[in-house]
Amino acid sequence: MVKQIQPETPENLEKLHKQVIRGLSAFRRMGEIQTVGIDIEAICNEAVQVFVDELDFENCSILLKERNELRIKAATGKRDQDLSESEKRTLNRDLRIKVGEGVAGEVVQTGTPMILSDAQTNPHFKSFSGAVEVRSLLCFPLFSKNDPIGVINLSHPDIEEFTTNLTEVLTVLSRMVGHLITISRLNSDLIREQFERTERLASVGQIAASVAHEVNNPLTNVLLRAQKIQLDSQVSDNTRKVAEQIEEASEKIRRIVSRLLDFSRTSRSERTSVDLNKVVEMSLNLTEPFLGDQGPIRLERQFFPDLRPITADRRELEQVFTNLIVNAAEAMAPQGGELTLSTVDDPERQEVLVRVKDTGAGIPEEHLSRIFDPFFTLRPEGKGTGLGLAICRDLVRDHDGEIHVESTHQGGTTFTVTFPYSSADPSGELK
Repeated sequence: MVKQIQPETPENLEKLHKQVIRGLSAFRRMGEIQTVGIDIEAICNEAVQVFVDELDFENCSILLKERNELRIKAATGKRDQDLSESEKRTLNRDLRIKVGEGVAGEVVQTGTPMILSDAQTNPHFKSFSGAVEVRSLLCFPLFSKNDPIGVINLSHPDIEEFTTNLTEVLTVLSRMVGHLITISRLNSDLIREQFERTERLASVGQIAASVAHEVNNPLTNVLLRAQKIQLDSQVSDNTRKVAEQIEEASEKIRRIVSRLLDFSRTSRSERTSVDLNKVVEMSLNLTEPFLGDQGPIRLERQFFPDLRPITADRRELEQVFTNLIVNAAEAMAPQGGELTLSTVDDPERQEVLVRVKDTGAGIPEEHLSRIFDPFFTLRPEGKGTGLGLAICRDLVRDHDGEIHVESTHQGGTTFTVTFPYSSADPSGELK
């Protein structure tokens, strides 16, 4: 039920005047959100704060559609000041609603707002168990052009709190949020190619500096001499065996250099059925020479056997995990530490996970929310571009996946990357 304010009494006129002032202030702040950059999560975090600060809602959350689910991107409420920063980040982080189910699921499926004057008595809401108490609830769809891409939930602890004038303001504001998200995605697509190329060159430069400095001529000489020794009939069997070992080691170096060159080339995304265990192992092979220069690093593999394949571009995922491994090694330099690479199959959520865990210095809590921002870096000036993790996040999202970081300043950081199950059938052919 929506109440209509009748502006013939001084009390109602005053209430209408306050709503107009709040609405104008909300419009102003919403228009300023585009200055936060192209990060969708940052936009969503700013947007929910506008609804709570300017329009006096108790709680506000934004959920965006990913495949056939709605996943929470931002949430805030008036009681959030009682929470720590880590609690705010993790609040409802795992909330997922299937499209078509519940209030939010129905709204994104139909593209029609839903207003509940008393959510606790409504069958759409009864089965939902959230982190906050909700009475009046208003759920608006967010649109990209004419396609629903998510919802914004607004709640109030009082029954029948929403008015016609307020819902008209909210309709415009929700359109603005959808427009900002759409622009962010378009801008991200336009500049990502440049970011990818820049970061590839930066990553290759860091790794190649450790293994391939002036490598071509010396490597060729080593190979020729090893082959010449093997052809010499006068050398002993033991010497010939050593020469074979030298040749094998030189060929291994040549393959590493070749992979680095392939890795740096720009190419179109090619999706096939991919075994993440093999991708992580290949990334480790690429970075192994670099790891040795960062101090004594103990490497532990915890690979899930018979990991379900995913549909992905192998080279793009190699870039993601190469970057995460290099970052982990640098976080432990120069004293070294333990690097753990693990994969997990989660049939309940129909996902596969990859974790890259180090025992380094950790990331200060105040920087965690910005760690995936383009050009943000904790490295000394001139030591990093600040693009690596931003590109990793975009590449993972392009594969319908997610990347999260957990860390404390006391030490240790874990990056968790999740991907949905592949559409490949048991024969390995893509459907």
